[in-house]
Amino acid sequence: MQPAHATKHQSTLEYTFCPQLTFHLSQKDQSNDSSSTGTTGTTLWLGAQCLSAYVAQYHKPSRNILNPRAIELGSGIGLSALVLSALGYSTVYATDTKLVINSVLARNIESNLPAFARPNREILVRELDWLVPPENWYWNNDRAIASDSMQLFEGTSSPAPFNLIITSDTIYEESLVEPLLRTLQALSLQSMAASKSESNSSRPPLILLCLERRDPAFIDSVLASARDRWCFSTEQVPQRKLARAMQKHVGGRAQWESNQTEWEGVEIWRLLLCTESYGLNTQRTA
Repeated sequence: MQPAHATKHQSTLEYTFCPQLTFHLSQKDQSNDSSSTGTTGTTLWLGAQCLSAYVAQYHKPSRNILNPRAIELGSGIGLSALVLSALGYSTVYATDTKLVINSVLARNIESNLPAFARPNREILVRELDWLVPPENWYWNNDRAIASDSMQLFEGTSSPAPFNLIITSDTIYEESLVEPLLRTLQALSLQSMAASKSESNSSRPPLILLCLERRDPAFIDSVLASARDRWCFSTEQVPQRKLARAMQKHVGGRAQWESNQTEWEGVEIWRLLLCTESYGLNTQRTA
């Protein structure tokens, strides 16, 4: 495991996630491409690596859940989505902008998935533009859930319920904070509605948000907005738990300690939609 500034010049990364699982991930340093509009989503950042290790340690799908489902916002080069699928999530949505999908994401999912493919397990690569209002989303399109560059069907549809929502390295630009939190809220509400329809229970899915605290005041304002405006509870994962996951899944204690200064600003937060704010009953009824 290495930070992005040490590896983004490499066109392909060989990333060993565990002894039995190595990914070959294409990436593209957009900052060196004068023809590109630029994006942070085409190289591998710390957050995706830390979040993947944490999910592998603490959030493998329960055997009691039939067809567990997960969705990632800002999948980038695809590491976390691939890890989710390898851990046993039957359906994983890997979402990002069209630029990222066409540059690296779709290719990485297609080339790495056969290494651990199982029956009834899939990764669906979809465009999900956070700037598109949720009422204009459509889940039955095989390329996009939300896009301002293509005509989707009129109306909307609902997804099957999600057990887990993840996102990493997506808190860096102030103008994207509100669209991201709105998207997380909409995914929670749509998932709850689908769950209630299927099982008469409507618990909100867990959201794992991984970020780097480069600007403490900015990060604090994002978390405050998540609580006060978008009705999420927020709870930070203890750093000792993240360290334990990293030591187990990425290189062991020696590598963690030798690069500890690189990871000190990485945080994982657990978000849950406060259903009382919407008058929703989350209890199973007869």
